[in-house]
Amino acid sequence: MNSILNKAIKIADAASHPYVLFSMSDHEVSIVHFSKEIPGLFGYSYEEFIAMLADEEYHFISVYDYSYLAKSLNNAKNNTEEATICVHVRTKDEGGSILEGQCVYFDSKDSASVFICFLTNTFSSNDKKDSIAKTLIENQRNYLAAVEFCNIITWDFNIKTGTLFNDNLFTPYFRNFEKVNFPRDLINFGIIDVSDCSTFLSNVNKLSSGATEVSFENWYHFPGFNQARYIKSHYIVEFDDDNQPSVAHGMGIDLTEQKNAEISFENRINAILRIAPESVATIQVNVTENICNGVSSANSQFAAVTHSKTVDDFVTGIMALINDKVEKMHFANVISRSSLLSAFNQGTLQLKIDHHLMLRKNNDEWVCTTAELLRNPITSDVEAVIHINNIHRIKIFDSLINGTVQREFDYIALIYVKTDSYILIDKFNNDISEETPNFTAHFKQKLAAQIEIPDELEEVSRQIELSNLIDKINQHGEYTIQYNTSPVQERNKHYVMRFSFLNSRRDIITISCRDSTRLYNEDQEQKRRISEALEAAEKANKAKSDFLSLVSHDIRTPLNGIMGMTQLAYNEDNPEKIKNYLKKAEMSSGFLLGLINDLLDMAKIESGKVEFNAEVYKFGEFIEYLNSVILPLCERKKINFGIHYEEPLSILNIVIDKLRLNQIMFNLLSNACKYTNDCGNVDLYIMTERITDSTCIVTFKIQDNGIGMSEEFQQHLYETFSQENRINATFNEGTGLGLAITHNLIELLGGEISVESRINKGTTFTVTLPCSYVSDDEIDDVSPSDVIESNNEASIKNDYNNSVFLLCEDNIINQEIASEILSNLGASVEVADDGLMGFNMFKNSEPNHYCAIIMDIRMPNMDGLTASREIRKLERTDAKTIPIIAMTANAMSEDKMECIEAGMNAYIPKPINVNEFYKLLDEIVVTDK
Repeated sequence: MNSILNKAIKIADAASHPYVLFSMSDHEVSIVHFSKEIPGLFGYSYEEFIAMLADEEYHFISVYDYSYLAKSLNNAKNNTEEATICVHVRTKDEGGSILEGQCVYFDSKDSASVFICFLTNTFSSNDKKDSIAKTLIENQRNYLAAVEFCNIITWDFNIKTGTLFNDNLFTPYFRNFEKVNFPRDLINFGIIDVSDCSTFLSNVNKLSSGATEVSFENWYHFPGFNQARYIKSHYIVEFDDDNQPSVAHGMGIDLTEQKNAEISFENRINAILRIAPESVATIQVNVTENICNGVSSANSQFAAVTHSKTVDDFVTGIMALINDKVEKMHFANVISRSSLLSAFNQGTLQLKIDHHLMLRKNNDEWVCTTAELLRNPITSDVEAVIHINNIHRIKIFDSLINGTVQREFDYIALIYVKTDSYILIDKFNNDISEETPNFTAHFKQKLAAQIEIPDELEEVSRQIELSNLIDKINQHGEYTIQYNTSPVQERNKHYVMRFSFLNSRRDIITISCRDSTRLYNEDQEQKRRISEALEAAEKANKAKSDFLSLVSHDIRTPLNGIMGMTQLAYNEDNPEKIKNYLKKAEMSSGFLLGLINDLLDMAKIESGKVEFNAEVYKFGEFIEYLNSVILPLCERKKINFGIHYEEPLSILNIVIDKLRLNQIMFNLLSNACKYTNDCGNVDLYIMTERITDSTCIVTFKIQDNGIGMSEEFQQHLYETFSQENRINATFNEGTGLGLAITHNLIELLGGEISVESRINKGTTFTVTLPCSYVSDDEIDDVSPSDVIESNNEASIKNDYNNSVFLLCEDNIINQEIASEILSNLGASVEVADDGLMGFNMFKNSEPNHYCAIIMDIRMPNMDGLTASREIRKLERTDAKTIPIIAMTANAMSEDKMECIEAGMNAYIPKPINVNEFYKLLDEIVVTDK
């Protein structure tokens, strides 16, 4: 290339004439050399001209002339003759000049060609040919304006290299690319719609296959545009010297709006035509051109109509099937061609008319003819799809409904809102009144003749004011007024009036009035019965609660004496054998307390008031409990009792409600002992499965080889008071509540229970319980044998020496137990036999004489709740602050709430847990030590 260029320079210099050397490769033109006169001709220095040519953004030759220049040079090459060029160039002063010259094809090597262009003339704005330059520029501007106005886009496609140039359509979306590969990049980046890829590639391939012109349409998805663009493209192919496709000049027009309109039009047509299977006939017509495009109908009566050529023919054919003259004329007025065009021009897109049509020979049926009007975006013609639907059954149904309504209501009325007038349809006289003015005034008179109750009449008269009716209907869609006519039940009538708008214009209100006396009386009777039943249920529920509370109190009171005395005796200096007896007595009495709670538990379960107290339950303590209460049961019948478990045991330091778990295990294991014959076997298997570092599932399997259960009884196993009467009556001891409570407790704990049993083979219960657990390092080291001692030797923080407690308790044994427990703290105890005595003792004492009051609830003369309220009312400072602790056998949850509401500070149930009692004292009692 350099040798050819040097040779061309020598030849051009020898001519002693201003010149420019052009190089052209793949239709891309560049200036490679120029004579020394060239910069000055256009107002540049040599350096400025070089810099200007190096700046791609600062074109010397107008961008609009590059394509023309490339074609001129290509003609010079192909014809081996001089070619005259005339291009617009930029001068230094930002003005313009016309450069005219003769181009001679010099030589080429590879794909690059060199041309020598000798300048024949340049025309500035002062030259004679300035008008030519202006005309050329103006033409270029007009061309660009026309292109922009018509949404025309232009680009050039180098077929050989597969790249685009002079492109204002695709290249802006590939700013980071030096060249856009066409069509590969358009497909890879998703610009070409997937559905159009095959067609697009096929048409592009035609450009390189010898086609001179190619046209096609497709969708483009350009980045930054929410909607795809539909562009029609037209290519003109330019061939090289070897008659091979070289460049394709592309031009496109954006038809997106038109295409979307076409799609919308087609969708609308298809949506309407989808009704066709339900229609008697479907007709498509061009209203503007008066053309019937087709009639579709399976009804033989439409045979003549299907041959219609024009809209007028169709209308005439349908009118021939309408026997009623009035309906025939009405049809012609609504569906005629002139009516359709007029309606469309006024903005109406749908016309409907109900009429009779002879769908079967000599048999008229109701139909609805609907004309859907729309404009064809391609031809701008008004078109219509007309479908005829059979509504005969609907019309008959409406007639039946109307007749039913008339029979059901006393009268129906229509109120015309604009005129405050009305018409009345009276079912009794079968009379339709004339339109009557002053609706409100007349209806008040009508109601006054009915209603004997002044207040009722006044309220109803206010409600039927027209302004009120409109407001209420607008708010709720329908407004209802109910009223009674007489205060005497025997002659009272109850009416229901309903108001609603008849149509969407909201200018007519419908009224229906119905005598609903029978339903009203039945409803009032039903309400009375429900009220009585509710009152009876509430009384029964209160009686049940009172009974359970009383039973609980009366049993807990002596049990408190048993457990309290057992604990006191345990603290005396006894032989180890006696201590062991006392320990087992306390465990058994504790379990007895749990059994006493069964009735309360069942009541709580039924009312959803079961509460759980989760705490750490050591495995050794659990085994000790089982050996204490289950082993003696087994020994009586010489039953072998085995407990089987996994190692390590640390996972079994579970956090659970001890009492509830003991209750579940006792119920299941005691039943196993009860229903297993002498010398049999009862086994408990304990398995664990870790779920997380702090949670596990514990499985208890209780297995025996006893008498088993029938499959029929297993279906009712967990029902309350359920027992299987079989073999021996001695097996049927108990209330039948144990398994029902057990089943409910397991479910409330989130666990499951299942059973397998065969008669005379034995029974296996499997219980799974989810719970959290702690290791031995995370809990205090308490051995199972120290359980009772730990309860009795509680840790006391306060110093109660010389402190005085006021104990209000009517039961002598409970007085002795409580006094001994408090005396063990070094405190003094003053005893009151009832609430009144306790109140007087506190009232007459010096301020701050007592450090706390221990108050029973059920006492003679004055109960603990009343005594607490009276103490709080006293005008002395310590009356408001002294701790009052309820110590009672009332164990219901509502009992605890009553204590708090009466002004007590805390609540501890009987039998007393000494450890919990001491802990409570430390929390609320303030001493001076």
